[in-house]
Amino acid sequence: MNASTIRTLDDLRKAFKRSEPFDLVHFYAHGGTDNLGHAVLQIGNEETVKFLDFESWQPNFTRRPLVILNTCDSAAQGTDSFESLVELFVERGAAGVIGTQCQVRNLLAGEVMVLFLGQFLRQASAGAALFSARQTLLARGDPRGLAYSLFASSDIRLALPVLDEGSA
Repeated sequence: MNASTIRTLDDLRKAFKRSEPFDLVHFYAHGGTDNLGHAVLQIGNEETVKFLDFESWQPNFTRRPLVILNTCDSAAQGTDSFESLVELFVERGAAGVIGTQCQVRNLLAGEVMVLFLGQFLRQASAGAALFSARQTLLARGDPRGLAYSLFASSDIRLALPVLDEGSA
C-alpha cells in the first residue's frame, strides 16, 4: 500500500480528480458545519473543504476504499442539514465510512485511530477493529470511543495486511 499525506486543498483536489487508487482514505482534521449549515473539513493551514467541493471533484474510488472521517461531527445528521459526507463518499464508490457522531478532541481522535489502525492494517475486519478500539477505551473507563460509527459491512478488510504481528 502506498501512503501519501495531503496537506493542502489543491493537493486533495488533484488526488480526487485523478481518481487515485486509494485503499484507505483517512481525514484527520477539524470538521463540522459552516455558518450556513454546510458540512466542511479544515485541512492544512486552515483551508476549508466544503461538501460542494467534494461533490464537484466527483471522486470515483476505483479500489473501493474505507474512508475515515476522523473529525468532529463527520457522521452526525442534524435536522438543519441534508448533506452527508458519509453518503457522498459511499455514492462515489467507497466501501464504507467511519465517522463521528459528535465533537471529538485531538487526543481521543489519535488514540482511537492508533487502536483501530493497529488492527485494521493487520487485516482485521473494520467492525472487529473498531469494536476492539472501543472495548479498550471502555476498559480504561473512557466511553468516548462510542462516538465513532462504522457505515459499512463490519466484514470490510484490506486484501493484504500492511503491518505484520511484530510491527508496532
